[in-house]
Amino acid sequence: MARAARTISDHLPLQNGKSRDRAVTRRGYAAWIGLVTTALSPLTLAMGQAVGGNQEKPAPPAARPARAGEEKDETRRDFDTDCLRSGCHAALNKTTFVHAPVAVGACSSCHLPEGQASTHRFRDIRPEKELCSFCHPPKTAMKFVHTAYGEGQCSGCHDPHGGRDALYLKNADRSALCLGCHDASLSAAHEPGAEKVPHAFLHRPVAEKKCAECHGSHGSNQPNLLPLPERDLCLVCHATVVTDLSTAAHVHEPLETGCSGCHSGHGGADRSLLRAPESDLCLGCHESVLSARGEKGDVHPPLQGGASCLDCHTAHVADSPGLLAGDLSGACYGCHSREIVLDDGRKVADVKAEVAAARFVHEPVAKGACDACHAGHASEHGDLLAKPYFLGMYTEHADRDFELCFGCHDPALATAERTTATRFRDGDRNLHHVHVKGPKSRTCALCHSAHASANPALIREQVSFGSRGWPLAIGFRRTETGGSCASGCHQELSYRNVEPGGGVGPGPGEAGSR
Repeated sequence: MARAARTISDHLPLQNGKSRDRAVTRRGYAAWIGLVTTALSPLTLAMGQAVGGNQEKPAPPAARPARAGEEKDETRRDFDTDCLRSGCHAALNKTTFVHAPVAVGACSSCHLPEGQASTHRFRDIRPEKELCSFCHPPKTAMKFVHTAYGEGQCSGCHDPHGGRDALYLKNADRSALCLGCHDASLSAAHEPGAEKVPHAFLHRPVAEKKCAECHGSHGSNQPNLLPLPERDLCLVCHATVVTDLSTAAHVHEPLETGCSGCHSGHGGADRSLLRAPESDLCLGCHESVLSARGEKGDVHPPLQGGASCLDCHTAHVADSPGLLAGDLSGACYGCHSREIVLDDGRKVADVKAEVAAARFVHEPVAKGACDACHAGHASEHGDLLAKPYFLGMYTEHADRDFELCFGCHDPALATAERTTATRFRDGDRNLHHVHVKGPKSRTCALCHSAHASANPALIREQVSFGSRGWPLAIGFRRTETGGSCASGCHQELSYRNVEPGGGVGPGPGEAGSR
């Protein structure tokens, strides 16, 4: 279900609007009236004493010419009495929004003269951090504080006298203030002294210079001054992931807590803003896959740089274990729906076409359980097989060379001289045992196809003989009571599943037939 895009401002309303700003300013005026009265009381007392003693008030000093940008005030008084009307600082209370002490002329609430008044030198009455926090104490305790705010460098962002907005920011473009210290368009230097380079792709808020969409100005209870927990913040805009999370059976573990494990918040080398090349990023956590790649000789091509982890897996959520893109066979058929030529010249058949054309399918293949026989990433056996499976014509070690097959099939099929557990028998004489006994034991792969076949029991149509792989027809034929074989290995021979006493043995069912 589509969801409307939202911004952080929907969750954290900013103090905008002229009506509200004016209200703030009016409240500032009222708040400072008392302070002004206190600040000017010594002057009032002195003036009262002067009047009461019939002493003549000294004439104010001659007014100096107004400086560039200032309006000349013909009623200029001594700066010690009225800074804003002295001809020096008249412009300070003419900004759109004026700091309350400036608005009521209470300059001495922040400044004190140094030395003789005639030197016109002033200092702050307190260090900047204490000066601002005296009237603007933090409203709540925050776990993480902006460095500038924590060190009391308020004037780095705010003009202490006034400005064009109610926050008295030195630049109407808030992000320009941020970029004065933080250039988010550059990648972090990974080595000391290394030069930062521009990101190839920028996160939209960074490109649009909207730092406040993701960061607080003064502090936060979240790292990096985020206004919300990291995952919640990202999902405000990335609503499609919210929908996926609500329906998925399996979720990538890093996504349970946040997104920054894989993505940069500001920019990156690709459109997904990944912190590292995709395979390196995945292998940074999935070390077992990395070690398998180094220890085992047969490595899946995606791990060799020929493809991507995302060819088989999804990054965020999936309905299948292992975050597979679709079911297991679907993920495998993403590549194995065409013939693949390996670097050494070997060819991997189009398995999907082979299965689609066959009448009988190996049960794990029919169930989409490719991992019953194959490892997904790397193997010490050929063809990414999970266990030994000898592909030649003959072997002297049938018991261990077919460990893969005997993971599901009873080893007695090969070792027992007498059995009724198979249809490949003459009476109860086990013909599998006949083929695998002795120093020239025939391999399973010589007669059986691994994935699918037109014949029952996955019997091949032909076998490859000799170093040149001459095709020899097997000529297998199934009958109601047994079968026959007219291969290039021997003349046509037949067998009957007749038990001692004349009965026909049941034999196993044809698993995988269709």
